[in-house]
Amino acid sequence: GQPGMGAFMISAQQMFPNKKRQNAEFAYMNAQSSVSIQKKDVIVNELLFTARKNYYDWIVLEKKLKVL
Repeated sequence: GQPGMGAFMISAQQMFPNKKRQNAEFAYMNAQSSVSIQKKDVIVNELLFTARKNYYDWIVLEKKLKVL
């Protein structure tokens, strides 16, 4: 061969989308989002309960103060 000429190799790879994996990831993400929505709903309900309880406690205390 000629001096200074080395061997070289070219490699190319293309990733084809795996439909099963994509569907599984989609289902997983949807499940996670529904769990997040349910958690948010639980937190909202807890906050509303706490606000309602504090309001009624405040009303009762106001009435007790009027009696005193």
